[in-house]
Parts: sequence; structure tokens; C-alpha cells
Amino acid sequence: MNALSKSRSESPEPAPSRKDLRQQSRHEPDLPRARVTLQDGSSHDCDVIDVSLGGASLRTNAPGRLGDVATLGKMRGPIIRIHEGGFVIQFTDV
Repeated sequence: MNALSKSRSESPEPAPSRKDLRQQSRHEPDLPRARVTLQDGSSHDCDVIDVSLGGASLRTNAPGRLGDVATLGKMRGPIIRIHEGGFVIQFTDV
């Protein structure tokens, strides 16, 4: 078998998952209860699902909207994704 036919018969590499594409590793916090402050100044209870240097996924009833800036502790940034039960903040001010 020559090199060309060998490369065609090998299976392609699987596409990387969203988890593999993350730049920072995610961690479940020791104390998941927190407060998130939205762009309009309102403050809401939340549970931190996971957190990294780049952002956090929150479980909350807060009415976050895509693109709005939210603050979690001393970290803040835009809401980049809405998911069932909450949203994700991408930290920009560290």
C-alpha cells in the first residue's frame, strides 16, 4: 500500500469538542451561591455552575440579555450565551 492509499483509508481526526476549544479550564466553585448585578443595576441571587479565568456559567432567574454587561463579584463582562435556567458571562475586566 502506498502513502496516498494509506492516508485515504485512515479515519479522519474527530472535530474538537466545545470543551476542547476552551482556553481556560472550568472548575466547580466551593461556594456556588453568589449575587450577579446586571447592567441596569439590579442584583440577583445565582448559583455558579462553573467558573474559569475567562468566564462563568450561572443558574439564575435574573433577566439577563445577550450583550448586556453583568458583574459577578469583582469580575464583569458581557452575557455571551443564554441557557436553560441562566446565562454565561465572559469576563473582560479582571
